[in-house]
Amino acid sequence: MTDSERLKAQEASRLLREARLLPATQAATVLRPLIAMMQVGGGHSVEIEALQANAWLAVCTLVESLEKHGGATDDRWERAISNVERWENVLI
Repeated sequence: MTDSERLKAQEASRLLREARLLPATQAATVLRPLIAMMQVGGGHSVEIEALQANAWLAVCTLVESLEKHGGATDDRWERAISNVERWENVLI
């Protein structure tokens, strides 16, 4: 695993926490770039790729809810944050 992967996970975690404090439209704007940044690129263990894919899917679901419904439940926020944290922790 590379430092760049660890930095991606740390940045995703930071942005999620910051975006949670913003109105839905602003949060979606902040989080949308994470979807491209977090895509699974391959070359890692199955465990790391699975955790990254779960984090990516949780962020996608969160952004979709923010954009289509004008907000997201606490459960969606927590799911995205916890999945990103699991991905980040396996890279440490």
